[in-house]
Amino acid sequence: MTVEQIQKLFLCQCTRCIGRADNATAQLHSHMIEMAALMNEKHRRQFAALMSLQFGHGGITQVAEITGLSRNTIARGRRDLTAVASS
Repeated sequence: MTVEQIQKLFLCQCTRCIGRADNATAQLHSHMIEMAALMNEKHRRQFAALMSLQFGHGGITQVAEITGLSRNTIARGRRDLTAVASS
């Protein structure tokens, strides 16, 4: 899959990215989308969960907006990560 094909999969809809594809935040979001597109469903969910933890409060909502994944999917990824960490 080429970078162009990956970028066409989903475009971040956050206010920091719309119309400003050259800023650092937009580039970070673009890289997140590219990485998620290359992963299988389980790894994509866990990657999104990990990123949401990095964003802190409101992270699930932010990552959902960036990646297009549902908030429930990201929350499930967090539960996956918690289960792995506690075992």
